Amino acid sequence: MGDWTREFDNSKAALQAFADRVLADAKLNLKKKRKPGRTRSGLRAAPRKINASGRLMRSLYWGWSDRKMTLGFGASGKAGKYAYYTEHGRGPGKQPPPRAIMQWIKIKPVRPRDLKTGKFIEKSQANLERMAFLIGRKIGRFGTEATNFYSRAFMKHYRKLDRDLQMKFAEDVEDHVDYSLKKLNIKIP
Repeated sequence: MGDWTREFDNSKAALQAFADRVLADAKLNLKKKRKPGRTRSGLRAAPRKINASGRLMRSLYWGWSDRKMTLGFGASGKAGKYAYYTEHGRGPGKQPPPRAIMQWIKIKPVRPRDLKTGKFIEKSQANLERMAFLIGRKIGRFGTEATNFYSRAFMKHYRKLDRDLQMKFAEDVEDHVDYSLKKLNIKIP
């Protein structure tokens, strides 16, 4: 099995360069602000950053398995728990955990408002819990939109991968043929 992976070093290097580019673009996609949309009342919403604390961006990784000759992408640690929902969105249904919403509120510059007057109110624990419940309830009712930060980066670079990988694979085959001919002591004029 060791010879198998050595014989495809050029192809492996092309895949690893592809993975580096995908990861870099996925991180850039998390830094970008979402395009402002319309709220339910018809007003324009302010552009929002996808990345609140930076934890998700720091947790992104890619991995290579020599044994299986596979390439994989993901997110590690605590961010791995919500990376799926950030990428694909969350459909209506069950509310997210209130503790996760509380952490998000503390990271984002979100201030509680009085529902009747619209004025800012004190950031007491009770007000923050109430706000977390209301945000969670809205997510439970309407879901969240997908950001596709990983899949957009993947597709952007995947289109270029075919050409690069074909050239590198051809180099690997040529190297393998040269190595085999040399080992068999065959000389081609």
